[in-house]
Amino acid sequence: MKNTELSQKKKLDRQSRRKPAKSCHFCRVRKLKCDRVRPFCGSCSSRNRKQCEYKENTSAMEDQLRKKYRRCSKLEMARRIEELESQLTKQSQPNIHEGQNPLSNMRYLSSKHNRHILYGPTSYRAILATQTDTFAKYREEIWQVLKLSRNNWKREHHYSTLSEISSIETAPPHSGSPSVIEYLCESLPNYEVLCEYLTDFFASDFYDSYQIVHKEKVLRDLQDCFVKGPRSHKTGQHTIISLNLDSKKNYYKVGVMTAIMCLASHPKEVPEAIEVFHKVLTSFVSAKVFYTERVQFLFLRYLYINVAGLDGGDQSHCIFIHGLTIDTAIHMGLNEDLRRLYLSKNHPIEEIPYLERLWLWILFTDVKISLSTGIPVRINDDFVNKVRLENYSSSGDILLYKTTLRLRNIMKQIHAREKPPDIPLIIEDLKKFTIKMFKPLDFYLNASNLNGNEFTELQLWHATLHMIGSLSNLYTLTHQDFDARIFNFSVLAPLNSLHLCFNVLETYFELDNSKLSSKSLCLSKKWPHLNNALFLIYVNAFRALIQIYTIFLQYMENKDIQLFIQRNSSALTYSICPGDFEGPHNKCISLKIAFKEMENIFDHIHQEKLKPLTQIWQNSYYFSIIISMEKIGRRAFNKGMKNIDEGPETENDATENSLTTILNDLEGPLEDFSENFIDDILGSPSAFFDTAISGWSNFEDFFSR
Repeated sequence: MKNTELSQKKKLDRQSRRKPAKSCHFCRVRKLKCDRVRPFCGSCSSRNRKQCEYKENTSAMEDQLRKKYRRCSKLEMARRIEELESQLTKQSQPNIHEGQNPLSNMRYLSSKHNRHILYGPTSYRAILATQTDTFAKYREEIWQVLKLSRNNWKREHHYSTLSEISSIETAPPHSGSPSVIEYLCESLPNYEVLCEYLTDFFASDFYDSYQIVHKEKVLRDLQDCFVKGPRSHKTGQHTIISLNLDSKKNYYKVGVMTAIMCLASHPKEVPEAIEVFHKVLTSFVSAKVFYTERVQFLFLRYLYINVAGLDGGDQSHCIFIHGLTIDTAIHMGLNEDLRRLYLSKNHPIEEIPYLERLWLWILFTDVKISLSTGIPVRINDDFVNKVRLENYSSSGDILLYKTTLRLRNIMKQIHAREKPPDIPLIIEDLKKFTIKMFKPLDFYLNASNLNGNEFTELQLWHATLHMIGSLSNLYTLTHQDFDARIFNFSVLAPLNSLHLCFNVLETYFELDNSKLSSKSLCLSKKWPHLNNALFLIYVNAFRALIQIYTIFLQYMENKDIQLFIQRNSSALTYSICPGDFEGPHNKCISLKIAFKEMENIFDHIHQEKLKPLTQIWQNSYYFSIIISMEKIGRRAFNKGMKNIDEGPETENDATENSLTTILNDLEGPLEDFSENFIDDILGSPSAFFDTAISGWSNFEDFFSR
């Protein structure tokens, strides 16, 4: 008897405690310290995990709840849950500190059928949403009655707020032509080909760089939105015969996929039907289009404009599409705390990191367009919560985040009305920032270090070099007290941008070309790395050329600059080292050497070993423009460059009289340069264009080999 009692006692002793596990499953298994933040702890969030599960022993609590609420109906329980959720939402609002405006955080997100519109304190929707729960309950009951009357009126008068979107499904009257949707379905590739384009895109370094759309969601939309026809006996593939959307007609899901297809298939020509479809989607303006897919679609369109080299050279063709992207994103609250704002509306948690990253890229694009066009940034500081961005950006986005904020701050100083910017100090701070945050330029100029994963870093480096070059030019134009270091920055920053462009172009071409020699046929028509290099060339090469030519023109026209350069020229010949954008200390770099270095950059691309790559130059419109601009500049400035004196052989020779004599000797040739400029560059167009521009067809043929 005693043995039985002892055995039962041991069993009771071995029972585990009902103490809940506080750490999430991931941290508990890997023995990591869990901060227990929900819905994602710090460890899971930093690793971009899609799940963060907490296993809790709640059996005792469940028993108590069952006893307490066993007589409650489901309706009463649902109402109680809504009240408690509302209280939790209000409690989660950030505490209002003394002196802080309580209205600044008064936000209401109206969500309906996956459409989201954000309202602020002066909106009646936000005011009503802050009322008591009892008032909200009665408001819903009143709205249901009003909604019945409204729907009856709509049916009687044949009115629909979806008429704008529905127009895409209707053929123009008396035209005999198909509707936009019918035309689109006729022009789309087979379903399997479209699926392959999407798969290629999500496997590319380009997608890894941006990650603004959720891969699994897009692939689900692919299955849900397209209706496949019968399988072709010839190809074994299915044609797309129609689209399958819900009653709210979110065509932006399809737009995201067709925009991705355009990016993945570049440089193949985009069918006219897809271009028309994209233009129509872009033109919608009613409140029925506030889908997150609309913001993604507009930004993907912006990316394609840059990938195809259609930005106008200075982002001027991107201004309106960028404005639409900003307006839609802000009115949907993408600049807010999405993890609090959207989770209360049952928005999928796995999509929120992509929306946060999308807003971060929109901020960077705003700076990029502002820098290129010379206009202040469009996104006001009120929409940029710096602390929130720093908390929620993943480790891969930190460089993008910090570079964007640094460049935004510089643009703010440039356009300030009250205080002129201290340009030398700004340039020095930006140089220190690049040293701290970036790998050195030498790293990216070494082909062995490039594998395609550095695409984001290259974009940020180019933007930083553009800013340094622009500020240096501005200082030279607006200040009489010239500075040798500033002058060197203005020459070497765009030169290094050109070095970076063409080194990446050559290296990425070799990366793709090495795959072509393999037996894999699917890679024989794909140039993913080269397309990324073209993106950098289109956006940065033309701009760098113009910056360098601006320096040459300043020298030709401004005698003060001529005198300053002659007085501060280095006694020893200074050879330009790619990767160095500072130059000799307290001495001006020779313009002759800079001009020769630029010639070497462009001559290198025409070497025999790069002959396959030069075919791109011969058949691309944008490349032809760049080549022609360089040839025109080479011929126009070559005469002036020959007459530039290298400066005094010793510092003792740099007297005022000798400098005046040098400038007088230069005056004649420079006047000849100005008077005979047109004669110098006139000639047969073939002297500048390697071939007649024949559109993109030949360019496409080259890539399809």
